[in-house]
Amino acid sequence: GGTNSTSVQIRIIPPAPSLTLSQNITLVRGELAENLSINNTGGPVLNLSVSPDLPNGLRLNASTFVIEGIPTENQGNMTYTLLAQNEAGSDTLIINIRVIGPSPVVTTSGNVTGVKGSTIVTLVFENSGGEAENWTIAPALPDGLNFSLSNYSIYGTPHVVVPNGSW
Repeated sequence: GGTNSTSVQIRIIPPAPSLTLSQNITLVRGELAENLSINNTGGPVLNLSVSPDLPNGLRLNASTFVIEGIPTENQGNMTYTLLAQNEAGSDTLIINIRVIGPSPVVTTSGNVTGVKGSTIVTLVFENSGGEAENWTIAPALPDGLNFSLSNYSIYGTPHVVVPNGSW
């Protein structure tokens, strides 16, 4: 008899990554992307990537796990795959990002006082924000006044008296 010994190395590695993030993201063109931190409840990530490339102006910061930047173009809903890898394996997370235009910011130079039966001074509206998809004037303009979509103005000859109206 006798004894014999041998040695064994045992290595325990962390688990594979496990990613979470809100899966439907809407951003506004020209505005800073906020609160887009990717959460990892698994093991440490050795490699983090996204496919396809994020919208123009955005990037994936692989060190901080944040999608950051300012999107520069409108984009319909698009699907992206985030891939996190380590020695134990990988995890993928599917997210949808759409980029919309900013809200319109409509202003005008002031008010108009017109005389029944006489052409009013054209009242022009300026939009310094995002593109307006449609224009609505409520309540309806007095009879004889119109709104032009070609230059965003109210024009015409009023056929009725309106003591004080707001539109």
